[in-house]
Amino acid sequence: MTARLNSLIKTLVHDELHVVGHFQPHNVLTKLFKSDLTEEEKLELAEKGAIVLIKSAATRGTMAASRSSQEQADLLFPELREAYVVDTETILIKRTEHLNRMEFLTIIEIREQSVAADQRHLDTLKEAYAALKPYWEGNPDLNYEQVERLYQQARQPIEEPADLLKIFA
Repeated sequence: MTARLNSLIKTLVHDELHVVGHFQPHNVLTKLFKSDLTEEEKLELAEKGAIVLIKSAATRGTMAASRSSQEQADLLFPELREAYVVDTETILIKRTEHLNRMEFLTIIEIREQSVAADQRHLDTLKEAYAALKPYWEGNPDLNYEQVERLYQQARQPIEEPADLLKIFA
């Protein structure tokens, strides 16, 4: 992706997240297309989006879903996907039946890395929730930022009794 297009997307996403606090990708896309994109940038953006859709369509279905009932009965592992990405650089997608041993092992490695990254993030979410849970239980309508502020204030040494009231202000 060109540096200018990448920068524009990051700016629009940042502005939406930090002004509104949430957004729907369609809104950012609308603003993006209303900006001064060149025809080449529009084409690049469309191509990137199409690649994501194509990749998803090719790799989401299971082997069983694309087979007749009789063929499904013959499958050893029907829950395997119909196809997999075997090269993340070129986004080479290959039918499961055509995978060789090295490609199969590559897919396992790609999935293990993805699962490990997801697990690390899940662990971080759980750790954050465990730390903030006592504050959220007493204030269930507060958002993350507000509860995080309560947590941080509670961890600061209290020098004056009046400082205690600031925590709950």
